[in-house]
Amino acid sequence: MLVKTLVFPHFDYCSALFLDMSEEQMDRMSICMNAALHFFTGRKKWEHITPDYISNNILKYRSRIKYICVSLIAAILRSAEPEYLTRGLVLHSAVAERETRTDGLCLSVSGVVTTRRQMSFTIGGARLWKSLPLGLREGFQRPGFGAGLRRYLLDLQSGS
Repeated sequence: MLVKTLVFPHFDYCSALFLDMSEEQMDRMSICMNAALHFFTGRKKWEHITPDYISNNILKYRSRIKYICVSLIAAILRSAEPEYLTRGLVLHSAVAERETRTDGLCLSVSGVVTTRRQMSFTIGGARLWKSLPLGLREGFQRPGFGAGLRRYLLDLQSGS
């Protein structure tokens, strides 16, 4: 589909920066994305666009941000690069030596003092990471992690 190739990459540009975007701004971006899909599918403005998202396996805007950010976090955890992000994202098992109720795949984030730090990629990304099911987080080092994450987000979006 042409819209996936030409238009949607512009929505994905710098997605990690959009984690702290307000709901109003998030809605505006979603409306723009819906309008692009309406144009390419030929649906009328008042017709529901969700069936087109589902039938074409397209993630909605909020899900696209989650997908890109979690994929980036998984890549950082796998490669331990870049160092400045690796310092901010440490798996809980590497931090705690005592038994806790949390699994070893939670991200430990150093103390958050400022509001600006609370809205950073490391904090927002850690929250997204923690919201994933354990089975999905366990496979972050496998080659099929991105496909599994995409399938999970598509299933959430379609309500199945």
